[in-house]
Amino acid sequence: MVILLRVLNTSLQSEEPGDLQKELEAARTRIRELEAENRALRGESAPPTAPEPSGDPAIPATPASEPPHSLGDRLDQKSSDTKTFGKPRIRMEYQFDSRNVNNLNIDGTAPLPYGFNLWGFVDFYSAFDGGGRSRFEESDFFYEIDLKRKVWKDVGVILEVNDQQGVANTVGRAGVSYDPTWLILNEHDLFLTFKAFPVESNGHGYQLSVAWDKRFPDWLGGRFSTGGWFDANFDGGPGHDQINLLSEVQFRYRLVGGLHALTELKYNELLADDDEWGVGVGVQYRF
Repeated sequence: MVILLRVLNTSLQSEEPGDLQKELEAARTRIRELEAENRALRGESAPPTAPEPSGDPAIPATPASEPPHSLGDRLDQKSSDTKTFGKPRIRMEYQFDSRNVNNLNIDGTAPLPYGFNLWGFVDFYSAFDGGGRSRFEESDFFYEIDLKRKVWKDVGVILEVNDQQGVANTVGRAGVSYDPTWLILNEHDLFLTFKAFPVESNGHGYQLSVAWDKRFPDWLGGRFSTGGWFDANFDGGPGHDQINLLSEVQFRYRLVGGLHALTELKYNELLADDDEWGVGVGVQYRF
């Protein structure tokens, strides 16, 4: 580059002023090209380009905007508009249960304005005791709805209501939620959420809950995933002295589009002993 400049300087001394300007512009262009080639050889990216001056000293050049420097900055920019509704996500599934019960489930979640999030599900299922009815005849339902909002980092407040047809167990709960955003979870395609409800509307009992979802992008072409939840209910039962555990673990294989085949393992200590364990097979569709 030094040799090039010397050669250009020697030749420019014999040029007219108009030609001098042209030669200088050509020299600057060639120098920029050489610098770009040098960076490419070293594997470096080009530095940010500042906007050209406007040419009018009364109009200052606008500095180039800088991208956010950290993951936290990017998240803050992404969630800066909190006054709009987000896109809801809805799933529907139908299962044949080994306990001679069929189950239709609809669940969904939707981001709400000001950082709130709504999640819930409803189960329609045939009676566990049969009662002379077909397993294809819906007779009961159960629903659960959560409204939560983060208040400090990954910790939030949460309100929950659930109810079951034919049973006086309508319950409202208040507590805290924890939705970790650890980098290791993202690296392993794993989602976790925790809930703790120390307050219930019936005046006794409390609940701890965890749910998860895991994708396996390197298995079976990324079609396989699993998920589930685990609830521990304390001070339940007629004497308010029981601990009841409930859990479901689901294994899914995406067939086409949003259609999945699934198998689910189920455990529910609120049911009769013969019905505590069950296995469901069915299909799920994600809208």
